[in-house]
Amino acid sequence: MFSLPLTILKNLMESIQNIIKKTHDWIIESSLFPEYIPTQREQELIDKLAKFVIDRQLQIPAISFLETFKPVGFIGSQFGIFASPFLGFFGDAGVTTSELLVIFENTDNIERLIRKIEESLK
Repeated sequence: MFSLPLTILKNLMESIQNIIKKTHDWIIESSLFPEYIPTQREQELIDKLAKFVIDRQLQIPAISFLETFKPVGFIGSQFGIFASPFLGFFGDAGVTTSELLVIFENTDNIERLIRKIEESLK
């Protein structure tokens, strides 16, 4: 049986983590995303998205989708770069695709959006 020494495995894991961090930093710093969305702007975008869903009476499907999507929000937002041409319909909500992807990258923002939509059902 072949086994690697513990130091080699540790170095390999550190290298993989470094590559993931550098890739993440590159994606965030690229022109695909705004550099930073202030918390106040995040709340405005969440309010606009919630209003978009509520105006179309899509609260239950939206909550189901968001609850399902929440655990993989970061991966989904990265996939959103690929699917960005299809996300254009959110333009009616006053949210750009890059802002939408940054919002969905953070699970706290997804939770805030779910709570905002749930408030309309009460």
